[in-house]
Amino acid sequence: MQAPADGRVRVSVLGAVRAEVDGRGVDLGGPVRRAVLARLVAAQGHVVFTDRLLEDLWPGVAPPTALAALQVHVSHLRRALEPDRPARGKATVLVSLAPGYALRLPRATVDAWRFEDAVTGGRDLDRALAGWSGPPYAEVADSLWAAPEAARLTELRLTGVETLAAARLEAGDTAAVVADLDRHAAEHPAREEAVRLLALALYRSGRQADALAALHRTRRHLAEEFGVDPGPVLRSVEVAVLRQDPALLLAPPVVTGPAPAPAAEPRALVGRDTELAALRTAAAEAVVAGEARVVWVDGEAGEGKSTLLDAFARTLTGWTATRGRCPEVDGAPPGWAWHEVLDDLGTPGVPDTLPRGTFHLARAVAAHLAAAAPALVVLDDVHRADDVTRQLLRQVVDQLDGTAALVVCAYRASEAGPGLAVVRAALAPASAGHLTLTGLDRTAVAALAQQAGGRALDPATVEWLTDRTGGNPLFVRELARLLAGPGSPGRVPAQIADVLRARLSRLPAATVELLRTAALLGRELDVDVLAGLSAEDPEDALDTAVVAGLLEETAPGRVRFSHALVREVLADDLPPGRRRRLHGHVVRVLEELAPHDVDALAHHALAGLTPATARPARDHAERAAARAARTSPQRAAELLTGALTAHDLTRAPDAGVAVRLRSALVGALAAAGDAVGARAAQTAALADAGDDADLLRTVLTSWHAPLVWTVRREPAGDPRRLAALERLLAAPTPAADRVRLEHARFLELETWDVPASIACSARALEAARGSGDPRLLCLALNLRGYAALGPDLDDERPALADELVEVADRCGVDDFLAVGHWLRFLARASRGDLVGADASAAAAASVAGSGQVGHLLSVLAVWRAVVDLVEGRVEEGGARYAEATAAMAAAGDASAPYMAAVGRFATAWNRDRLREALPDMRFADASGRSSTAAPLVLCLLDAELVEEARERWAARTPVRRDMLWLPLTTLHAHAAARLGDARAAREFHADLLPFAGRYAGIDCGTLPVGPVADALAACRPLLP
Repeated sequence: MQAPADGRVRVSVLGAVRAEVDGRGVDLGGPVRRAVLARLVAAQGHVVFTDRLLEDLWPGVAPPTALAALQVHVSHLRRALEPDRPARGKATVLVSLAPGYALRLPRATVDAWRFEDAVTGGRDLDRALAGWSGPPYAEVADSLWAAPEAARLTELRLTGVETLAAARLEAGDTAAVVADLDRHAAEHPAREEAVRLLALALYRSGRQADALAALHRTRRHLAEEFGVDPGPVLRSVEVAVLRQDPALLLAPPVVTGPAPAPAAEPRALVGRDTELAALRTAAAEAVVAGEARVVWVDGEAGEGKSTLLDAFARTLTGWTATRGRCPEVDGAPPGWAWHEVLDDLGTPGVPDTLPRGTFHLARAVAAHLAAAAPALVVLDDVHRADDVTRQLLRQVVDQLDGTAALVVCAYRASEAGPGLAVVRAALAPASAGHLTLTGLDRTAVAALAQQAGGRALDPATVEWLTDRTGGNPLFVRELARLLAGPGSPGRVPAQIADVLRARLSRLPAATVELLRTAALLGRELDVDVLAGLSAEDPEDALDTAVVAGLLEETAPGRVRFSHALVREVLADDLPPGRRRRLHGHVVRVLEELAPHDVDALAHHALAGLTPATARPARDHAERAAARAARTSPQRAAELLTGALTAHDLTRAPDAGVAVRLRSALVGALAAAGDAVGARAAQTAALADAGDDADLLRTVLTSWHAPLVWTVRREPAGDPRRLAALERLLAAPTPAADRVRLEHARFLELETWDVPASIACSARALEAARGSGDPRLLCLALNLRGYAALGPDLDDERPALADELVEVADRCGVDDFLAVGHWLRFLARASRGDLVGADASAAAAASVAGSGQVGHLLSVLAVWRAVVDLVEGRVEEGGARYAEATAAMAAAGDASAPYMAAVGRFATAWNRDRLREALPDMRFADASGRSSTAAPLVLCLLDAELVEEARERWAARTPVRRDMLWLPLTTLHAHAAARLGDARAAREFHADLLPFAGRYAGIDCGTLPVGPVADALAACRPLLP
């Protein structure tokens, strides 16, 4: 029922408190219940704090059961005023709005409000006065809260009588004025305006003596009661009557009633003027530039990030504002924040199936935002963003090129992981600022405390409050409410958890119990699911929580915790055993009410895992992982790890199921960029598979992620894997399986047996071209392109990169599209096309999936260092190398120490001070990662350690023909020339001659060591 819209409900407080629905009177119950309704009417539709209601209804000290009693009264009033409202349907008349209640009715349906509007607006005064049915709030007139409101309305009525009389007098209806004011003035002789109007009406009616008598009566009353004379206006009328002044026959000025009160404004933002101005500047910059800008807002829980962004959105005129929140509990679909953004744009949310990947989805989101430009996108709680949300953030901003848009990302810095740092680095070119919210100062604390608690605090209390809260707005608000309530403790605990527990202790036990159960369901929850977990209808308990400000109604049948801290405190208070049982109960309810919500089912099933529930928990987790794998491999890996834990708890674990789960985990970890974890999972799966050929095939073909870096820590391939692959490939094998098996063999051979890996890539590509599967073709092109990074397939490199980009883009295989751009970047760099290489590197980063972006951003950062060195900016290049490799180390990249050593050698080479890199080259040479004899020898020679240099040179091994072959062979040529080794010089000269026009090291983007021509020239004196 939409009572506020159609006026079916009418309420009266002039005389007795009463109500009607559809023209029929309703039973409002006893005096306390009618007083509740009257108190809400007196608030004029504004929220009345629960604590204020308790004080007004139970003056003095409210009984312990007062809050529960209030809830009962509200519940009965709702049933009376909205008899057709369905069970647990959202109330629309007497609504719960934290931290209290409000009456939501059209003003014309409440007699006191209607009367006030008529008087202040000067419309239909005669009808309004005729509808005055008795003293205002007559039933509760003795209440302290009612007396001022009753007096105000009474004064308004008197003003209305006089305003109507003035209008009638101006219209010449003197008889009506005399009839209206004769008794009015007699009852209120001190109201000089009423007497003035009556005297004028009498005078214009030819009753001069009666006019003078009315004036004399008022003069006498004022003298006797107050010892004063009439005011100057009334005295001037008296003199004019005595003089029979002709001006008295002119229409008098119309006396108007009091001006209507201004509409209530949204609660003002407190203490954040500087930050608000910075956001507005960023918005203006986006409009002027016609480009997307990103602002990061960080602050700990309760610092007011959401409040600031809400206020900022209200200041934007002509903008389309959208918002997405990253869920604060596990179990939500990947990329949920973008579901909400699309919903705000009036577009269906992210579909379950994304056949063309997040890159194409980002393009669609950007198109909708461009159509609505200028557009504001607020992403809240980004520290909780999953990899899909982060990936879409990067790609949407990239796709918003040429669109006036502002993306504001709010997060908690203390909870932000390396994934968010990578995204911030990727979006640095679009950044318009970074705001850090800290505590409010004393002035702002005082204002916020008064806003929250309803009364001003003395300076000493403000100082104490500021000190105890650190100015955290949430802490200030919660403590101020607690201080304002009845029975506030003398000392309020400093920790917010204690504050929230104090608030909870004042709620009925049933409400607290319900909230603890609700805390397990997440920040936002379905009331029907909560009802399924409760023995009784939760409506009353939920309403109490809404009124207390702990929950918010977000939509019919849905509620949300007002803050994550509220939910966390409640969840933490649950004993582990009980928490586990409740999660199990949630699973049973969801299986009945929401069997499609596989993410929530998996979350609760794993959280409530026991041996008895292990099998269904495993199945729920596996189904959710299969869905997550399409968009969020990281989330899929987490779910599969949980599924394996559940499988281990089953009474009869099946090896086939274990292999299936571990193989899926291999694929998810590899796609997420965790090569070390994926390889460890594959090793465990191989142990489960034993000698079973089918199981071995499942395990060895489970790694299908793109290849951008070696996946092995071991120098050589694993003999067991290679033997199993040899056996499987010897048997008749379908083309698709053959491609995957050759891919697995390539992972074991690359960087170790280069000729065998090249042959393997050729077989994989031939099989893939005959399979008709575009993803398999991309996989094989990736292998062949990776093999072509060495010198033996150098001529094929550009064509392979171009074909991979074309196939991946045409077929929507985004992860391989990124690899194609990466290979194209290396191909262009090898030909000296620095501008084209830059463009390809940026393209690779823009479409990279979450498991690739970290590595590709590192590649791009190292590439910038290489360009600096090549162009002579040696110090800048060295600093960039250090920053890039430090970021790699922070992200857990196992190659970071080696790459840092390479960077310092490259810098020292370009400074012509190689002895500075000697410790680094000793480390790199000992690692066995590559053929580093020549770099070490050159450093030793520069340090004048000639004998050690000759010993190391004599023990050198052939340079591996991989991606570092050209720079390392160039360095070997220089070393041979320095040592006077003619035989080696002739060998390296012959190897390098086909690459005479190249700049060694930019082809791999990591080790710039000068033109190949310089090495050839150094060797030439040693040639025959």
